[in-house]
Amino acid sequence: MRSNLPKAARNLLLLLALAALLGLLSRRFAASQNGTDFPEFYAAAKMVGEGAGRQLYDPAAQDRFEIRYAGRTGTYFNHPPFEALVYVPLTRWPLRSAYLVWCLLNAGFLAIVARLLAPEVFPHCDWRVLLVLFFLFVPVLLNFLQGQDSLLLLLL
Repeated sequence: MRSNLPKAARNLLLLLALAALLGLLSRRFAASQNGTDFPEFYAAAKMVGEGAGRQLYDPAAQDRFEIRYAGRTGTYFNHPPFEALVYVPLTRWPLRSAYLVWCLLNAGFLAIVARLLAPEVFPHCDWRVLLVLFFLFVPVLLNFLQGQDSLLLLLL
């Protein structure tokens, strides 16, 4: 499955595919924001960042922060408290921008996993091809759409 294309061309094609995916996610975020999990992570990180970490599992406090920063209430943050710290750096940006940064990070996590797995599990497959195949796997796409942390866990 090695390609005859020069390495720079393969990298460019991969970057274009990732840019197209991020463009799609960006356009869909406004319409699907109410059905994604990312706002709950973002609100939890805002709580920690603003010193309300002790109220992290208080539904009323979570509702206040989700309304303030996501404009809606949804599911509650029910992950271990240290996980909110992962999202704290993303609170520098507004919700939509933070979501896109998180998607970029997830794409990076997935690329690292592809680079690590390709030589060991798929020695005749270029890692870029493997990465594209990963993006065709529905749970990976759902991870991006939902703004989940599964790819970070996969990398770890």
